[in-house]
Amino acid sequence: MSLIQIADDQNTDTSIVRLVGKGEDPLIPLFAYLISNSETHRFFLQVATANRNLSRFSPNPFDSISLNQMLSLVENRGYSRDAIVANITYYEAKIEAIINKEGRPETPFIRPTTGAINELASTEEIINCLELPQGQDSDFRIGKLARSGESEVAINADGRILNHHILIAGSTGSGKSHLLSNLAHAAAAMGRAIILFDHKPDHQNHHEPNPDAQFSQAFSLDTRDPNEHSVHYYTLDADDPNTRSDILDVRAQDLNPEILAGTIFYKPNEDNQAEYFAHIATHFASYCADRDENWTIRDLTSYIRDNSNAALSNFLYGSSGTTLHKGTMDALQRRMDMPGRIPLFIDSHPPSNALGGRRGTTNIGQVFRPGLNVIRISEGNARGYALFLSNLLQSAAAIRSNAIQPGANVSNVPDLEILIDEASDIFKADSRYLRDAATGMLAEQIRKGRSLHIGYVIAVQSAGDVPENIRNNLNTTIIGRHRNMSVLREALPTVKPAMLEQADKLNPGEMFVDMFGVRSLLLVQMDLSRSRLTVAE
Repeated sequence: MSLIQIADDQNTDTSIVRLVGKGEDPLIPLFAYLISNSETHRFFLQVATANRNLSRFSPNPFDSISLNQMLSLVENRGYSRDAIVANITYYEAKIEAIINKEGRPETPFIRPTTGAINELASTEEIINCLELPQGQDSDFRIGKLARSGESEVAINADGRILNHHILIAGSTGSGKSHLLSNLAHAAAAMGRAIILFDHKPDHQNHHEPNPDAQFSQAFSLDTRDPNEHSVHYYTLDADDPNTRSDILDVRAQDLNPEILAGTIFYKPNEDNQAEYFAHIATHFASYCADRDENWTIRDLTSYIRDNSNAALSNFLYGSSGTTLHKGTMDALQRRMDMPGRIPLFIDSHPPSNALGGRRGTTNIGQVFRPGLNVIRISEGNARGYALFLSNLLQSAAAIRSNAIQPGANVSNVPDLEILIDEASDIFKADSRYLRDAATGMLAEQIRKGRSLHIGYVIAVQSAGDVPENIRNNLNTTIIGRHRNMSVLREALPTVKPAMLEQADKLNPGEMFVDMFGVRSLLLVQMDLSRSRLTVAE
């Protein structure tokens, strides 16, 4: 089967070529890859629109002269008029690369010429021309090209992809949880420590294989074998039903004061109280640190409650004469003591025999061990997500910063991969104060993550939920079923409109992938999770 390139017109997009074939030829799907053979060069193309069938008797969108020229061109290439049926199949294809003499792709500074013959690219040509990541085995595989190649073309996640951060977006049922799981498997195969935040929950059964997966593989609960990919479960909720999980205690003195304030004063009209609380908490923490004293959230709230407005003003501002606004402080003290304001995981001390022998720990560094570390964030703790996340990311940065110092024992501190599911809870907080503080914190950590060997994966339902200052540092974009075209155009600015129009028609598991270092937009059928996802009761 061959397609013939036809002549341009004055409005031609120079990144696109126009192709026609005989009407009875097999149809070529959108996203398929082609090799264009001009007289002097070879080009690598991707079909950028679905086929159109042009009737010789109804030539629109071509005028009669253009259509006759097209027919003559087809005849000149060896097809008799008797072989050309009433319809001619028409395509547009995007030029992705020119293939050099060594068979490697280069930037296409020239275009194929009129009359060039185009044929489907082989699997080897697709892999070479796209410069796809090549895993050593199926451990690194996350899916396959959905509609291209003479045989199955595997899509792998290598260290380059994981180091440069990933955005995953898609509505419920699009396959995000399966993809997060397989990214965790790939990172584990590289010897990384993976931290996966679990909201729904989807990730409480990774110690079991998924019998429906093509590549079924469980994480091990037995960590004695260093060659096994292990899984460890953690939770912030003492009532979590997963008795395999360890309860994480979080100390108030380790938390970001601004995000702590935004978590307690979380309503839209409480920004002033949040600012006052953060100011007091920062000074209180410094006061205790100067005296080498530990403190708890109860110590802080008691200090605020037991001191007068004048005493607190003097504590903050000395003899400058500046005073705290009495109305704001009255509201702060009243709301601070309301039930449910302070997350229960702060300075909690569960008994050692809690929930069938599950133990609590104040050492957050335990979650940075090699393998998969799943941290359950329950619905009740959703408001504290950004607060706990800031603590964990700060600890991760400190651990990795120490690891890369000259003379450090790096072998004991693996590279990290942090998978933040349902990140919209952070970006869409009701409180502007909390939203700004949490977003700024996350943007800073992602920006410096690559230099510390920390990779980030941000998963949301809509790409539009992710602020631009964060999205600009996520170098691979993976998008499942979406309905908002403006959001997609912003997330995938170089993609042709006809490709994006398929976004609301994608099947479960089908995703657009704009992968770091890969030449074109991929349509990938993601694999089912290797290990079993948790099924809601």
